[in-house]
Amino acid sequence: MDYAAIQPRLLLAERGMELDGDPYDLGIDERFRPLVKETFNRLLNGKRKPFPYSNPGQGIVFDPADMGMSWEQFLNLIRDRFEAVSDQFSSGAGLKLQRLDSDIAQAVMLEANTLNVPMLPIHDSDA
Repeated sequence: MDYAAIQPRLLLAERGMELDGDPYDLGIDERFRPLVKETFNRLLNGKRKPFPYSNPGQGIVFDPADMGMSWEQFLNLIRDRFEAVSDQFSSGAGLKLQRLDSDIAQAVMLEANTLNVPMLPIHDSDA
């Protein structure tokens, strides 16, 4: 079983909220989704405001002319999308969520083991 957008889901669940739709849909062109996802994760996992960056091989490119907005405007779209939890940005909260994700996976595997259900955990590093 795979949980899409696990970090946004866990973050919102801690506040008693559910994720509404695709967390990385900001109402901009779909081709910028990898950039939105990467930037969200950097905001959540980092301790400082992320800088504009590009990784064309991964489809992650910030180009203000192509996007029609500045880096700060782009960050504000993400903050607005996650207004309820935006206080967690630049706090390093993502590390705590990664641990929680790991603890959940371990609990599921241990329970499956007690039930004699074979499990093969697979890490999807591209999601």
